[in-house]
Amino acid sequence: MSQTAFTTLLAATLAGPALAEQFICQAVHGTGFYKGGGQWEQANFTNEGVSYLVDTAAPSVSVVGGRVLFSGANQCKRMPIMEEYLACSGLGDLHFLFNEDLKRFSLSQIMGFVSGDNDASYPHLFIGTCAELGG
Repeated sequence: MSQTAFTTLLAATLAGPALAEQFICQAVHGTGFYKGGGQWEQANFTNEGVSYLVDTAAPSVSVVGGRVLFSGANQCKRMPIMEEYLACSGLGDLHFLFNEDLKRFSLSQIMGFVSGDNDASYPHLFIGTCAELGG
């Protein structure tokens, strides 16, 4: 069984009854910067094994089997005029943008470099695809 199929099955099980408003998303590519050897360097990143559960009705975004990244109308909103987009923002300049029609997302955080030389926080961007659960 492929990693994607396994993750989709796992997410469907953890989410309870699947609704058309729920999507499982996985990063395909990632890039950004990290502090290595005393200076900032560009790198490509993998987000292997990490999947996101997007609920457009709630609205919320969670790491499958992990923490909630964004929850409720304070953090996630439909974009005016472009209703197919769900835009979520949270602490630490973390942003999640989801296009329900194309079933694509981006997850970014750009604060790492600006906030200082913290090895645990790095500017990055992940892009990926999503699949509808249920329906």
